[in-house]
Amino acid sequence: MKPMLNFLMLASLLVFSAQSLAQLPSSAQGEPSAPDPWLLSNGREWHHKTAVSPTPLELKSRAATPQESLLIKRAQGILQNSSTKYMALMDGSHLVWSEAKTPLPDNRRLFGMSMGKTVTSLAVGAALCDRKFTLNSVVEEWVPELKDTDLGKSTIKNLLTMSSGVWAGYPDSRIYRAEEENQLNSGSLSILDILKRDKVATYSKTFFGHFAKAGENFEYKSTDPLLLGILLNRATQMSFGKWVEQSVLIPAGIVRPAIIAEDRFGFGYSDAGIRLFAEDWLRLAIWVNHHQKSEGCLGDYIREASKTQIQVKTRPTGHLGYGYLIWTEDKLSPNAYWAAGYAGQRLAWNSKNNRMLVVFSNDARAMDKVSALYRDWSDLDLEK
Repeated sequence: MKPMLNFLMLASLLVFSAQSLAQLPSSAQGEPSAPDPWLLSNGREWHHKTAVSPTPLELKSRAATPQESLLIKRAQGILQNSSTKYMALMDGSHLVWSEAKTPLPDNRRLFGMSMGKTVTSLAVGAALCDRKFTLNSVVEEWVPELKDTDLGKSTIKNLLTMSSGVWAGYPDSRIYRAEEENQLNSGSLSILDILKRDKVATYSKTFFGHFAKAGENFEYKSTDPLLLGILLNRATQMSFGKWVEQSVLIPAGIVRPAIIAEDRFGFGYSDAGIRLFAEDWLRLAIWVNHHQKSEGCLGDYIREASKTQIQVKTRPTGHLGYGYLIWTEDKLSPNAYWAAGYAGQRLAWNSKNNRMLVVFSNDARAMDKVSALYRDWSDLDLEK
């Protein structure tokens, strides 16, 4: 297995409790893969199931323009000639086109995988606006179990930018030992127990033999977003799932219950644990876009979250920058910011207009074509 692929796999590893986590799916070529039982799933019986919004967001649709129709034809080609299962192109509050390759099961949600990191970021933004903590709040103030550890010295901003400086993964990409999966599922072990370990909570060394301290380097890993989920528990005094429901999904106007993955202690799989029905993913995208263009605390936060806060130098990726658990500086689509999942799950927004894209796939092989499509979809407005 390629070393850099290990880091990518770490991002989603903790969430796949339906089968052994030592068997994270990959293609015959070793590429990330999310077969249907993973992509189309409802989690475990103890995961948090949300209510629905009392004020559901109406999804409006409009006819495509001639230029849009040409791009929709391209999108249909991607859909039919790749592992893509569902795709949508939006303009503000309007759905211009959406299509599933085959009908999506009515009783199965779409698993966003590491797009859940961006949902965690939104939940952190809501807590900041509610003055639960600040970007400069130090971890050990809220999680005394990490007092006197390197991880405990991190700030919330460090965690949002993947720059805690601590352990980034063993060569096999596990943040916990395979035999502990049953303990997590039974409740004899928590996510916090894993993050307390000396190996996980200690600064890692750079190639030059020095320690990389908090705030210095970007390293993509599950540790930082998982700890943000625990901070949300402590600061809001409710489970991770309940806070995400209350602060993000209900305001976004979801129409059907979401599933949010948690351990038995209410600590969230906040690196990748959100399952929504397709149209509610569209509602979430519209809600984010609305706030990014609006005044107010949450709008200010999303504008900062969707700008580059730290450069990406430690792993090959289609992005050169990272905001607050959001990918920025897409090489093929300037002005875009992205939520990205392990094996071809994407939400894309543009800071200059209201054009959006949603994609769910079984693997990521078509994502360069998706990025180029989104660039051209956005350019329809930018060229005016």
